[in-house]
Amino acid sequence: MIKKYWAVILLAFSIIFFVYKRIEKANSFYSYKTIYTKAGWGYEIYSEKTLFIRQENIPAVNGVKGFATKEDAEKVGEFIVLKLKATNKDLPQITVEELDSLKVIH
Repeated sequence: MIKKYWAVILLAFSIIFFVYKRIEKANSFYSYKTIYTKAGWGYEIYSEKTLFIRQENIPAVNGVKGFATKEDAEKVGEFIVLKLKATNKDLPQITVEELDSLKVIH
C-alpha cells in the first residue's frame, strides 16, 4: 500500500515537472537578427540572449545561397520566431512552399 502511494506521488510530480518545462519553454523569449555573409544575407535566432540558430543560407533549397536582400532574411527570421512560439518545437522546419509564400525565393 505504501509503495503504491509513493509511486503515485512520484508519477504526479513527474507529470507536473514535464508540464512546467513545456510551459517554460513556450514562454521563452525568441528573437532574430539579420547577418551578412559571403553567400548573402542570413539570420540568427536567439532564445533569450543565447544564439539558438545561425542560418547563413536559404533553408530548404539546394545550394549554398544566401537571401538576396536583408528584408528577405528578416521575413524568414520573423517567420521562424513565430513558428517556434506557435509549435514549441526545438528546431522548426521551413518548406519551399512557405519560402515561396513569403516571396523570398525567385
